[in-house]
Amino acid sequence: MVGTVEEYNFRKNLFSATHNFIEEHNATDSLFKMGHNHMSDWTEEEYASIRGYRSEMRTEVEFEDSPLLMDVEGTPSSVDWRDHGAVTPVKD
Repeated sequence: MVGTVEEYNFRKNLFSATHNFIEEHNATDSLFKMGHNHMSDWTEEEYASIRGYRSEMRTEVEFEDSPLLMDVEGTPSSVDWRDHGAVTPVKD
């Protein structure tokens, strides 16, 4: 199907659906805006293939009966990681 009229129409429809999703999101009062990128005409399966998650690698983790305890004394209620250089610029 690569390089065919069918492929073009298929990708055009995917792009159109993504565009509609972006427009609907950007019409809200969200704290962020969305836009197009090189994956705007990808299928969900194509996008999933680069995310790295593999369900067959999932394992169950067992914890002891006691709850995990952490010392939170002196821990701030929130942290803006941008102030600490821990956030990279937006990608994809």
